[in-house]
Amino acid sequence: MTRLSGLDGVPIHATQLYSILCNLVLGLLLMRLWIADCPLSLVCGTYAIGNGIARFVEEAYRGEPQTPILSGLRLYQWLAVGTVLVGATLTCFNSPPPPTLKFSPHDLGLAAAFAGLAAAATGMDSPESNRPLARLT
Repeated sequence: MTRLSGLDGVPIHATQLYSILCNLVLGLLLMRLWIADCPLSLVCGTYAIGNGIARFVEEAYRGEPQTPILSGLRLYQWLAVGTVLVGATLTCFNSPPPPTLKFSPHDLGLAAAFAGLAAAATGMDSPESNRPLARLT
């Protein structure tokens, strides 16, 4: 049952999957820039540009009728345009190359712990709770 929209029975796009796929491609591109010793401003700017473009397209397919529309674009699309502009500006600055990537078991353990914490904080249902958005299913 849908309460906020008239999308009951209407197929919607798997925008979460689109986001994951875009992030994988963007991550590979950023890793290549990092390994090639490109300036950090280029790496950060490329992330902002890629993320903004992906988010702009993703928001066009997202079925959220409560999102405000301004001048024909959803609010989040305007934020994505801003992100692209910030990224373009970042790429204009000069900066040093990034440090060499080093992976140690300690670093990987910390990354796994933080990933677990993020997954628990954002992915757990609370089916008995009456708080808004507590029941994800």
